Amino acid sequence: MSFERNQSIAIVGIAVGLLMTSSAAAHHSAAAYDLEKNVAVSGVVRSFSWRNPHTLVSLAVTDKDGSVVIWKFEGNGASNLVRNGWKRSMLKVGDHVTIHANPMKNGHPGGRLQGATLADGELVGQK
Repeated sequence: MSFERNQSIAIVGIAVGLLMTSSAAAHHSAAAYDLEKNVAVSGVVRSFSWRNPHTLVSLAVTDKDGSVVIWKFEGNGASNLVRNGWKRSMLKVGDHVTIHANPMKNGHPGGRLQGATLADGELVGQK
């Protein structure tokens, strides 16, 4: 192979690597959340997905007019939550809890999970 061809292949390889790195960083971005604000949302756990790279909590929240709104919260991976005192068994479907989170910037019902006040009053994570 010629030097120019090898150089072209190297440039393409570097460009692909950079594109893959930037998309991975974008996936783990907190840009959708208002990190300057915190909300406390009380409701009933519909689901708690304990997994990596992100845990997910779905909460049924009854608003002021009696309508049920489903809030969805994304948290760190299970391994990170364990380091912050969480256990897989802490949130069960049907539990009444308060989720502490950074809300969505776009106003949709959801946010970035920071912590929870469990049914027994125990605080896990951050408030």
